Amino acid sequence: MEGTMIKQHKLALMLALMMVIAFGANSQQVLKGKVSSPYGNEPISDAYISIENKENTAQTDGQGTFSIELDELEGNLIVWSPGFQEQTIPLLGRDYIEVILLPQRTDYYEVPAKNDEQGSMKGELLPSERFKPSAMYVEDVLQGAFPGLNVINKSGMPGEGAYVNLRGIRSLTGRNAPLIVINGMPYLQDLNNSAIIKGYSPSMFNVISVDDIDNIKLVKGSAASRYGSMGSNGVLLIETSSPEDMETVIEFSGQYGMAYNNKRLPVLGVDDFKSYIGDVGLTRYEDMGDMLDLFPFLRDDPDYYYNFLYNNDTDWQDLINKSSFVTSNHLRVKGGDAIAKYDLSVGASNQGGTYDNTNFTRYTTRLNAQIELSQRFQLVTSMGLTYGNSKLHEQILSDATNPLMAALYKAPILSPYKKDEYNNQLPAYDAVRQFGVSNPLAVVNDTKMESDNFDAFLNTGLNFEVNDHTKMQAVFGYYSGYKRQSAFIPGRSSQTITPQEEGVALNTARAGTGKVSNLFYKVNADIVEELAGNPLEAGIGYQGIMTRQEFDGGFGRNTSSDFYKTLSYVDAEGRYFSGYYDSWNWMSLYGYAKYTIGNQWIASLNVSADGASSTGADASRFGVFPGLEMTWQAKNSPWLKNSHVINQLDVHVGYGLTGNSQYPSGLSRQFYTSQAYRQLAGIVNGNVANTSLGRERNQNFDAGIDAGFFDRRLVASLNVYQTISSDVVFPQSISSVYGIDERYVNGAKLENKGIEAALQLRLVDSRDVSWSVGGTINKNQNKITEMEGADGAVIREMDGGKWAVSSAVGENPYNFYGFVSNGVISTQEAADALGLVDFKGDQFNAGDIQFEDLNQDGVIDDQDRTIIGDASPDFFGSFFTQVRYKKLSLSAQFTFSAGNQIYNGVRREMESLSDFRNQSLAVDKRWQTDGQQTDIPKANYGDPMGNGRFSDRWIEDGSFMRLNNVTLSYQLGKWSFFEGGEVYLAGENLLTFTDYLGLDPVVSYAYQPAWQGVDYGAMPLPSTVKFGFNLQF
Repeated sequence: MEGTMIKQHKLALMLALMMVIAFGANSQQVLKGKVSSPYGNEPISDAYISIENKENTAQTDGQGTFSIELDELEGNLIVWSPGFQEQTIPLLGRDYIEVILLPQRTDYYEVPAKNDEQGSMKGELLPSERFKPSAMYVEDVLQGAFPGLNVINKSGMPGEGAYVNLRGIRSLTGRNAPLIVINGMPYLQDLNNSAIIKGYSPSMFNVISVDDIDNIKLVKGSAASRYGSMGSNGVLLIETSSPEDMETVIEFSGQYGMAYNNKRLPVLGVDDFKSYIGDVGLTRYEDMGDMLDLFPFLRDDPDYYYNFLYNNDTDWQDLINKSSFVTSNHLRVKGGDAIAKYDLSVGASNQGGTYDNTNFTRYTTRLNAQIELSQRFQLVTSMGLTYGNSKLHEQILSDATNPLMAALYKAPILSPYKKDEYNNQLPAYDAVRQFGVSNPLAVVNDTKMESDNFDAFLNTGLNFEVNDHTKMQAVFGYYSGYKRQSAFIPGRSSQTITPQEEGVALNTARAGTGKVSNLFYKVNADIVEELAGNPLEAGIGYQGIMTRQEFDGGFGRNTSSDFYKTLSYVDAEGRYFSGYYDSWNWMSLYGYAKYTIGNQWIASLNVSADGASSTGADASRFGVFPGLEMTWQAKNSPWLKNSHVINQLDVHVGYGLTGNSQYPSGLSRQFYTSQAYRQLAGIVNGNVANTSLGRERNQNFDAGIDAGFFDRRLVASLNVYQTISSDVVFPQSISSVYGIDERYVNGAKLENKGIEAALQLRLVDSRDVSWSVGGTINKNQNKITEMEGADGAVIREMDGGKWAVSSAVGENPYNFYGFVSNGVISTQEAADALGLVDFKGDQFNAGDIQFEDLNQDGVIDDQDRTIIGDASPDFFGSFFTQVRYKKLSLSAQFTFSAGNQIYNGVRREMESLSDFRNQSLAVDKRWQTDGQQTDIPKANYGDPMGNGRFSDRWIEDGSFMRLNNVTLSYQLGKWSFFEGGEVYLAGENLLTFTDYLGLDPVVSYAYQPAWQGVDYGAMPLPSTVKFGFNLQF
């Protein structure tokens, strides 16, 4: 009996064991597949197969096939092989998957991919592998790289940088540039033009070397809500190279080349200049003898003793332009061990300008480190130091400080050097002489304009891994920027440069210093969990920044001689100081969540509540900014998941709120400012407080499609958007009883709507040969929809009333505002019939410009001004092509803009026909006889009728297409002690196609939108030819 019982127990145990084994076998499912290359579907052997967040792994065999056992056919399959890009594929219940791995490309131009890594903000990612190898500055990388981002170089002056704008103008007072975040820390810089060196403002990216950057991400739309009232203009996230390697790696890159400028403006030659002087002189002097005494070269007298002074034919533009050397060098060492890793770099660059005594020299160093304090604690730090020195010239309409204007104004009959009676040139520069124009060589070589910048970055964080699902982080960051600027304009001793300040300043000295500091702090927690079987990412954080911005400048004139160049030696009369100070603080509590449903639907939520010190005491202290985006990954749907034609099809729609509190803190407060009156100084009202002044508010709606076809040989994206900016701060006119003209209020509303498209097509794609083309195109419509109490428009007089812009309801935020011309009045009979007079009552006669009398009162005055153009393009973008044969590739990128207009201030000066300075060649067509048909008015000293006033005569089409970069490169393989690298030849700005009559249609006078499209004699962007290499050891 007992034996029978034992047998029964054994049988039961065996049955139970068999059931467990059978159940285990049934619970395991097998995933099979094949991994191939796109080149004729060749199998890839030894490819690594894994499942995300699982320990299951496998490798492909010689036929490219693999088999891997899984608990369930869900999750993400990760496939990688050396020489190919890693690919992540959702399983979606499939038990067989064919994978096409794309090779690692060396293409410099691709449509930026959407990136939404764990804990990060969704945006378009540009990794450093896609940077143009010849790029020296961040602006070079950004040009044409991101849909919707417009990058306009300010000038060719070394170190000047570019105006950067995303999706139009949203503010009339606050910042319009994207927020720059470096390694998670917002970087707020001084964007004002220099008061010491006029027409100059340094690049906002000079603080960081492009060789230290690992990737750049552009965040826009609803995702920018995480930065609340700092995110209205989008966010540029810049990540520097991180320490990841335990093996010591040494990298060195260098580039060397020449920059040159062959562009010239046509001006009057010797004979034409003499003819012009005769014409304008007759309107200045009633007695011919007086004119000939001043301009003796007009006599036809070969025996005149001083003929040697005027027998020249000088090309002044050639004298000031030169070729210059350009170089950039960068060394990186990285390595470490399991405890500590480091990434150390040093760099030095020099960009010579195409005028003598202009260059930008920069030295950078950066240390990124990662230290494992324990299994759960990690210390991450990034430190950077930058020193930059710029030698400059001013870029304004002045012959005393701008070499270009001096070269254009200077009479061709004069010599650059003094001469003796035997016609021999002497070493000293020639003097100003009777034309009242500086010697361009003296301007280039004797004026001293210099700017030094010292920048320090510190960003350190402590990471704590609570468990496998939760991480916490605390970050502290500090940025300190110091700039020192000086200028000296000689002329007292040498008399080669015209006196300034209406002839009172025989020489001029200026000096100033500026300081910017950003103190940043942040604590946050991130979690990754599953909710109802679907992944959930969420986080919450608190962050804040305290900024200080200050500039102090001193100005003086008339040192005892040009030997003394500093403010210590200037006269007491004429000395003054100026500057500004602003303290701006911001704090934010934010949260985010991303929930993925069935690998098809993704819901992303970003929300922040923040406050800023710029808002008034009675305004709401905190603003709430939510942003929601829904994405449908249609490729993962049941009817498309097995498609070999469609590789990606994402449809997204988003709505979010952002704000703008980045305007001066003083606008909401009452303050006073100093003012001089004769020999006395006092204080006057500087602002009328608006204690209810609040942050601006932006509603962002965007929708789009991202698609990839035929193993991503065709990639395309299309986005439409609309932004409504309300509570926009603008200056509203108030009663003169306040002692000030305007008060800032939240009273305007703006709208931006547009479309962005990007396309990339690989026409040929084989192992040895490939050819790809692509590009972006962007269209934005920007208008003001409401302005409270402003009679529909605000007119801003610019540069002391020399020109004006209008901000009007129904129009672009900043339009050129001036007179409308209708050609030259050909005959006196026509002039009498028109009967037009100016504000003084003087009649417009034959040879004068016929201006439109818009209010039909017979008087041409300010009431006849209207909108005459704007600087915003109708559309802009870029396109590229790249051809590769094995390791050799040739690539080219073009950038373009259409419909933008430029105020050509240089041409206005050069066709003024109002003094004895040289003029444009166009004035040969000036009106001279009754009945003559021309578009150039008569010469008339002093321009008494205002023919040269600000009008549509000076507004030109600034459309262009430019060959921005062309590069021939060769990829190096492993050889000797070289691990790999690249050598290249590159040309930049080699061709420009435009109808613009100035030197360069790519110009931006300042970072402020009101100054866009203004050409005040900027140095044109040079053409550059470089040789370079990137080596790894």
